[in-house]
Amino acid sequence: MELASQLFTELTIQSYHEQALSLTPRLAIETLELHSAPALKQLTILPNPHLRSLYIVNSAVRRIPDTIVNLRNLQFLGIEKSFLRLLDLSVLCYLPRLTTLQVLRNHISLLLPVHESSCVTSLRDLHLDYNQLTTLDIAVLAPFTALQRLLLQHNRMHSLFASQPTSFPRLQELQLGPGNNFTWIEFEQLDLPETLTANLPGNQFQWLPTIRNANLPNLQRIYLDGNQLSAIDLAQLQEHQQLVGLDVSRNRLRTVTASELIHLPNLTSIELVDNMLESFSLANCSFPQLNYLYLKGNRLQFVPAEVYMSELSPTFMLNLEKNPLRSDVVPSLRQWSTLRGTGQKISEHLQDQLDEKNTTLVVQRLELEATSLDAFIESVSAFISILWFPNFYETSLTIPSVLQAISIMQATRLTSLSVSPNASLQELTVQGCNYRSILRTVGALSQLHTLNVQSCAIVFLNFELFAKTYHLRKVNVAYNQIQMIPPPTGKADNLSIEILYLDNNPLQYLDFNSLRQLQRLTTLSIRECNLQRLYSSAPVTLPALGSIEAIHNNLTLFDLLLLDAPSLKTLLLSKNRIHKQPWDLTKYTQLQVLDLDYNRLTTFDLAGLAGLNQLQSLYVSFNQLETFTASRKVRLPSLKTLALISNSLRSLPTYDRWYLPAISFITLVNNLFTAVPLLYSKRWPTVTLRMTNNPLACSSLQQYVEQILYQQKLIVDLVKCGNGTMTRSELLKRNCCVRKD
Repeated sequence: MELASQLFTELTIQSYHEQALSLTPRLAIETLELHSAPALKQLTILPNPHLRSLYIVNSAVRRIPDTIVNLRNLQFLGIEKSFLRLLDLSVLCYLPRLTTLQVLRNHISLLLPVHESSCVTSLRDLHLDYNQLTTLDIAVLAPFTALQRLLLQHNRMHSLFASQPTSFPRLQELQLGPGNNFTWIEFEQLDLPETLTANLPGNQFQWLPTIRNANLPNLQRIYLDGNQLSAIDLAQLQEHQQLVGLDVSRNRLRTVTASELIHLPNLTSIELVDNMLESFSLANCSFPQLNYLYLKGNRLQFVPAEVYMSELSPTFMLNLEKNPLRSDVVPSLRQWSTLRGTGQKISEHLQDQLDEKNTTLVVQRLELEATSLDAFIESVSAFISILWFPNFYETSLTIPSVLQAISIMQATRLTSLSVSPNASLQELTVQGCNYRSILRTVGALSQLHTLNVQSCAIVFLNFELFAKTYHLRKVNVAYNQIQMIPPPTGKADNLSIEILYLDNNPLQYLDFNSLRQLQRLTTLSIRECNLQRLYSSAPVTLPALGSIEAIHNNLTLFDLLLLDAPSLKTLLLSKNRIHKQPWDLTKYTQLQVLDLDYNRLTTFDLAGLAGLNQLQSLYVSFNQLETFTASRKVRLPSLKTLALISNSLRSLPTYDRWYLPAISFITLVNNLFTAVPLLYSKRWPTVTLRMTNNPLACSSLQQYVEQILYQQKLIVDLVKCGNGTMTRSELLKRNCCVRKD
């Protein structure tokens, strides 16, 4: 090779049969590639100022030698299809010109963090795909601020998080799938200002992961294809105004909705291929640039004509291949940019267009002459069942008696809405109005099943107004000014409401006694309402209530002693100010998920959960916990996940105090543990236990070599030997905590 380097600057060897490779100062080539080196085990590297690219494929190399730092001008390093088991990130600090590190298709399960106080690196591309990184604290990569691409797909990862605030100011691509096992992901402490895509395909997500604009302010595309989503709420994407594409193909989707008004000015495509959708609507959605909607391979029998009434691109394309469509319900579409004339002439003209069933009429601009809008709507309702106004400029509206659905968006001038007795209207949507008394019109709508009144001026919610709406199932009054919900007077009739959204209202107090008529209520959402107290002033039973979502409020106490909710399965209380553990939860025997993250708890006693035999997930992270105890023996037979991240814990209850036969994942990241809890070896040797960012003593880890290095069941910080001790195992020699002589 040295002789050839006098003649060539690049050298490629298709088959290399030696066991060792020596790179000496006399090797003058700039690029060296070994495309197959199955016998190669040892790399000897002496100072060499010439080599800029080193690429080795299909070798027996087990580690990158420390002497790699002798290649000071190296720009590309690739070791693929080899036997690397760990990657020491510190050596990268001594390769100032290295821009690409490609170590895919190895057996890497550990990343040793950088310990240098300063690390100057130009690394832009890091390829870690097709390895065995089941969990990753991405904070270990914080020194590599020049990163532009980070590839982590096909690692069977189940956890990625940042144990401390971490920023990658230039990272454009973060590839986290396919081939991983994420069910949740934590971006809370990540700053990714230039990341354009969230690549999460081929994982195990069952619900839409929380991705905040504060963490990814320029997000343009989200890929969640090949997961296990059964339902998504598009309203969760409202803050991502730069979003261009959404792909949720090959999931288990049965419903795609928007619980509140969403406007995404740049969205061009939505892909929902190969799901289980039987219906689809873009109600509440404003996507003026949407060009492509892919619904191929679903269970649609009817063409979702509602999309034609949404604010979409004029060149919109709808793909409905491989759906069991009925031939008699394929709609036709008639469009006009402007219709001008008397209401009677326009009505007659529109009626003449209805030569086929399921025809959708779209009018971009309607100018009525000598006719009121009410009269026109009354006229067209004789042959139209659904009306949708993306912008409504009138001050009043009378709803005729034969419409099935009407949606009024951006109705800032609306001050009067009247309804005559109506046995047809099933859905009423009004958004962006200043009309305070709008709910008083609902009583005449006996067939109404969905009511959406959002971003209006409602200050008072009285359920007695719904006494005659016997079919009403869903009520959404988010983003109003509701300050009070009075309890019913006297013996009030039960109501049919099943889903109630009260999000983003200035409710300081919510008394469940005010909801006692809602005997069919299954879901209550009270997010971001400035709630200070959630309680019941009198005994109340809500037999169907399965979910309470009170996230991001100002709750200091949680007192539901007088509320009986035998079907409650999900209780979300994160991001509040709760400082005292709720002790009245044991009666909710069906509870499966309890979320108390981001509160102010200083102590937690598992005895307060006794009897919750269905509890599967307990989250008490980001509190101020100093003690996590069990004052008496506790058995939680279904608990699978326990998260206690970022507290001040030093110990857990002794193993004889609590019994968790189903536990599979515990995270104690960022606490004050100095040793692995004894119960880990006594009760949970196969549980995945994450303990990074704890002051663990090296001596406490000696017995866990197998779990740390080979099973990857115990995740801890791995540090260099401070005492200079060397061991026979080169794999472990830089890890004093788990050395094995």
